[in-house]
Amino acid sequence: MVTITSAALGRKRTRAVARAWPALARGLGADFARLFTAYARAETPPDAGALADGLAFSRTLAREQHLPDSALIERMLATTRLKLRRNRLARRGPRLAAAITAPPRRLVIIISLPPIGARFLILSPPGRRALSLPARDAYVPQLRPVS
Repeated sequence: MVTITSAALGRKRTRAVARAWPALARGLGADFARLFTAYARAETPPDAGALADGLAFSRTLAREQHLPDSALIERMLATTRLKLRRNRLARRGPRLAAAITAPPRRLVIIISLPPIGARFLILSPPGRRALSLPARDAYVPQLRPVS
């Protein structure tokens, strides 16, 4: 009975993170559930819910260099607005972030100004196709007021 309950709670946690981090789930595809389950076995869920859980999971993937480009952009947008501190989310002030994606190389620049919000720009080298991305809102994790 405990095993069944544990598995159900694990699936619920996986679904919650997939909803809060759609580009991460989409970028990992079928591997998302397997990778997140392995991560969830080793880490207790943060107090701040699925958004913080996905942020910590994406940090682990980035360290292991398994973070897809779409998830990199989603993570950058989230970290320009929020930070995970002592298992809780806290808002950040103005912030600028930049990264280079995996081949084909592209420069991603993100600026966050709290009253305006976050904006990003993706630059491709001359002669290369632009990175095709879903709607900009797909990369903005759902933010809830932080107390």
